[in-house]
Amino acid sequence: MFQHGHRWLRLNSTLYGLCLIALVIAIIALFSSRRSPGPDPSLPGDCKPAVLKSVTSGDEIDILHNTGEATAWVRSSVRLRGIVAPRHAPLAGCKAERDMALEATSYLKSHLPGAHLTSSLLRICKPEAIGDGGHQVADIYLKHKGQWRSAAVDMVEAGYAYPADKSSKASWCNCLEVGVCPPALRWRFKKSQRWFD
Repeated sequence: MFQHGHRWLRLNSTLYGLCLIALVIAIIALFSSRRSPGPDPSLPGDCKPAVLKSVTSGDEIDILHNTGEATAWVRSSVRLRGIVAPRHAPLAGCKAERDMALEATSYLKSHLPGAHLTSSLLRICKPEAIGDGGHQVADIYLKHKGQWRSAAVDMVEAGYAYPADKSSKASWCNCLEVGVCPPALRWRFKKSQRWFD
């Protein structure tokens, strides 16, 4: 009778041990899946976390971004790919462009809340080096209400940038002072009585 009880105790200990091992494996799997989620389908490929340092203009930001290795973060000046925003002095061609550059910079800053505190709100995608000194051009995505949005698309939709088109040399001064605007901006300046066509 004692031997039978001893065997039952051994069997229970084995089951207890197997259950404990299964529980540990389940916990490890849960934490692993939280730490390394799959790629987000709303983002293009080759996107890395970034933290905002400053907004330089309506189409350029200064960021710290992950290069793909666990501890490798670098600081870069990044131009938003595919758009042209008004330029600040001394590069602006007229006073109207300088004034619009201030508005564009302020608008982009207002759409990056919290991006200087956490890398969960900003992504840099497909960066390419331009010139020397760490300057890059890239797709920049902002997380707003749980959705990733292209910063470049936001700037065009708000009327603070136009799509860069090599076939047309659109000028902010021509648009703001004469009314010859790229099609993407006509709605904005017609609405504000700046559209002359």
